[in-house]
Amino acid sequence: TTNHGVAFFKSSYNFPAKPYQSVGLQLSGTVHDQNGYFGLREFDGNEKSLFANLIVLSAFKDTKHKFKTGISYLYDEYKERFDTLKIDRTESVPGAYFEYTYDDLNKWSVIAGVRGDYHNIYGFEFTPRLHVKYKVAPFSTLRASAGSGFRVANILAENTGYFASSRQFIIQGDLQPEKAWNYGLNFTQKFYADSREGTFTVDVYRTDFTNQVIVDVDSDPQKVYFYNLNGKSFANTFQAEISCEVLKGFNSKLEYKYYDVQQTFNETLREAPLTPKHRALLVLTYQTPDEHWNFSFTTQWIGEQRLPITSTNPAEYQMPATSPSYFRLLGQVSYSVKQWEFYLGSENINNFVQENRIIAADDPFGPYFDTSIIWGPITGRMFYAGLRLTIPKK
Repeated sequence: TTNHGVAFFKSSYNFPAKPYQSVGLQLSGTVHDQNGYFGLREFDGNEKSLFANLIVLSAFKDTKHKFKTGISYLYDEYKERFDTLKIDRTESVPGAYFEYTYDDLNKWSVIAGVRGDYHNIYGFEFTPRLHVKYKVAPFSTLRASAGSGFRVANILAENTGYFASSRQFIIQGDLQPEKAWNYGLNFTQKFYADSREGTFTVDVYRTDFTNQVIVDVDSDPQKVYFYNLNGKSFANTFQAEISCEVLKGFNSKLEYKYYDVQQTFNETLREAPLTPKHRALLVLTYQTPDEHWNFSFTTQWIGEQRLPITSTNPAEYQMPATSPSYFRLLGQVSYSVKQWEFYLGSENINNFVQENRIIAADDPFGPYFDTSIIWGPITGRMFYAGLRLTIPKK
């Protein structure tokens, strides 16, 4: 059972004589209360949060040189219980920031920012960032970015997938905030075939963690260990995408993603579990000239994934070291007339499902029961239909 409430307020004042200058205020408050049970295991979570942000926008000399500055305050109160594990934390984080933007309105755009936050538990944190955009040619754009960030992990709320298992949750040491540096490049090329537009995009990014809360499900298949990073942890991402209008009304998008995530588990660097290295996506859409009929078809390909180590379980309760790659197909047809739209679709058309989804399903309260190793679809082919009504403006 979850009860969730949010209230927010936004307001700003623009200076009539200087339209590029303004002062804004953002306020938000959240109350979240959640409780439930997983077999014989109970979970209770409560959060009270308040956020305030005062923003000043202005410019140096002219609008080519703009800046944003302000102060912020975050208050977060967490209370979580799972089995005998109890985690309470109250965060109070005042901060200030400054961001400078240069735009020559032609080729260059630069955003450079810094912020400092004082965390009542972990002390002062300094986080810089830089974004640069350069227009190489009329239809070619290059972007580069770099920066750092930090956050406090909520290990229970972020790992509820392990609740429905017999795994014990074990915290080793005093967990510290996660800190990382991110940097990358993006290249975007627009092109035209006759009057039809297309886009080609390449992204290359890397994240290096200086500290991370490691969620270790490899050391013991009956436990989940949480501890601070002791070694390397990084993620390399490469993504290429091409989208274009092949024929009048017929559009296509082809995408490939390579995602290499490595973490140090118990002094051993290995791939993060349940994270496919390779993914691909093909989306085809067609709209008839009268704009009444719309057709869409999507093919997803998900590559192999390393699975958590279960080799110390009894043979009948073990999983393979890796999952197979698989395809997932989706499609939808819709017909529109006046304000009405009727649609019919299907998900997982090829009806691919993961077999052996639950370890020790025959003994749900035994020491080996585990529902967390899910690498593929668990529901088969599904059909759906519906209609939408658009109410026009008077």
